Amino acid sequence: MVNCPNCGVLVEKDSKFCQECGTKIDNSDSNTQTDVSSDYEKNKRYALIGIGYLTVLILLIS
Repeated sequence: MVNCPNCGVLVEKDSKFCQECGTKIDNSDSNTQTDVSSDYEKNKRYALIGIGYLTVLILLIS
């Protein structure tokens, strides 16, 4: 399985298009897509955790 370069959803390795967003999947460079998408997902997760901590901090200060 590889990640969609647009939305990061896992798609079958032999898929031509993402089932979620419809982006064309380039199967010739699947390793790069997986690395880029996994970095994107990791950064997205860290951003959401940071926003959660800031929200709790603001609520505690109020």
